[in-house]
Amino acid sequence: MYWKTKINLNKKELTALNNFASEFEGSSEEEVPNCLNRFPSVLQKINQKIDEYLPKDYDKYLAQSWCISIPKDFPIPVNPHNHGYSHFSFVFYTKVSEASPLIIRDVNNIEFEVNVEINDFIVIPNYLIHYIKPTVNKNQRISFAGDLILTEKEYKSSMFLTPISNWTKL
Repeated sequence: MYWKTKINLNKKELTALNNFASEFEGSSEEEVPNCLNRFPSVLQKINQKIDEYLPKDYDKYLAQSWCISIPKDFPIPVNPHNHGYSHFSFVFYTKVSEASPLIIRDVNNIEFEVNVEINDFIVIPNYLIHYIKPTVNKNQRISFAGDLILTEKEYKSSMFLTPISNWTKL
């Protein structure tokens, strides 16, 4: 299932993230690959949260990250999806007011409404379908998301992804 906690971004970080996201209507995904690389202090806090979530120490790779900026009075479309290509994804919220909840559908097709607030940090396993509950947005809503790939720190077995140093690019 999903894991929800707080990320504790300070006012300066929230302002910088929101200013960046406000440059986009929708997602920054196609224009700025891995946008969170622009915010080193935020990446450090994300890394700490991921370490809290994981049961052991892995090498973590942020495969991609993006912002989602939904303007006021914008109809939120239905977009159920998962991130099957990653080990898990995360999302955190930097601007919400009366936000439409995040919907997470488990493997039994049971849907859970997750109400969101500023500084909420949610980890979602790759196989879970999720989406924003469709509505017309009453206020601007900004969130940032990312996909992670994990590898073992040293080769032990083929039960998990081996360290990237063992990989061969073909």
